[in-house]
Amino acid sequence: MPDRTILIDVGWFVGRWRRHLYAKRGLLARILAGVANGNCAPEKGVKAGRRAIVQDLKYLNFRFRQLGLSGADVIVCYDGTKARQQRGQLLETYKANRIMISPKATEREAEEIISAYRASESTIQDMRDHFTTFEFPVHLNDNWTHRYIDTHEADDLIAEYVVAAPSHEHITVVSADTDLLQLLEYPNVSILDPTAGDKSKSLVDADDVRQRFGVNPNRYADWKALTGDTSDNIPGLPTIGPSQATAWIAEHDSLENMPNEDFAFAKISDGWLDNIASHLIDWCSNQKRKNGDPADDKLLKGRHGSLLFEIREGQNPIRQRKFYDRLVETGALPESAVEIVDLRPVAMVCRRMIRLPFE
Repeated sequence: MPDRTILIDVGWFVGRWRRHLYAKRGLLARILAGVANGNCAPEKGVKAGRRAIVQDLKYLNFRFRQLGLSGADVIVCYDGTKARQQRGQLLETYKANRIMISPKATEREAEEIISAYRASESTIQDMRDHFTTFEFPVHLNDNWTHRYIDTHEADDLIAEYVVAAPSHEHITVVSADTDLLQLLEYPNVSILDPTAGDKSKSLVDADDVRQRFGVNPNRYADWKALTGDTSDNIPGLPTIGPSQATAWIAEHDSLENMPNEDFAFAKISDGWLDNIASHLIDWCSNQKRKNGDPADDKLLKGRHGSLLFEIREGQNPIRQRKFYDRLVETGALPESAVEIVDLRPVAMVCRRMIRLPFE
């Protein structure tokens, strides 16, 4: 078994490719567009793409030398073309924010594409084809190897390797994906985020996770299940921010240990949806200042919060129950208008989607 292994999340190359395409001068994008339009020789497009990828490979090799990892075994881990489908069975909008829509598409066409998206059925580009288009082998370097499973995301491949590796094998994960921070619960794992630049702290470790998020790496998935993950379109719990999530995990350690009241949220019941806005308009118009003058919206917002106005404007937000209870206590909302929603199952699903490897 190797003593040192580097696992590269090929998603880093995806991000780098976008940067090359949308660089200030946009030379690569113009060349590739010229090839597509028949105004530029295909060979020129291949050479331009190769230059961009070679630049990225040189930078990675520089960082490996800088960290004393030149002799390590390197494995390039790819997303499978059907990789989103497993998590998509739990959440159909998983990574819907990453749908590629042509700039030429009309607003209606874009809406149709988004509405038709189903993560459980989606397929993505095979990045192996991307590299072979520019005459690279899928392992990118003669001394490297690669891993690919049609139904697995790259971070799952990385996690499976980490879990199975012996404790004496030092593993460096190359990725900017924060989900992989949970793997730092293994003492033999560190993470290199190439996007941070070589002037920053070289490697991320468990102490960095504790300092940044206030939780241990083995509870990072619990923490993120509460806050959500906008990059993967995982919702988390409404309005629960990092500080609240950190406090809950610090107090209860895990989602299982959190009391039911932490997951008690509320919304307007279906039976009141048609009438609640007019009810609140009437209620607000009857509110007074201390001197007896009518209370304006600014004062009412200060007294009762923004939820009052969200509902008055026709929205039906899911918020922590305590905020709805306050409106009931003040008389703004009838108790019968409030429906209690238990979001523990939502948090558990979110954690399952975030936890690596996926099970």
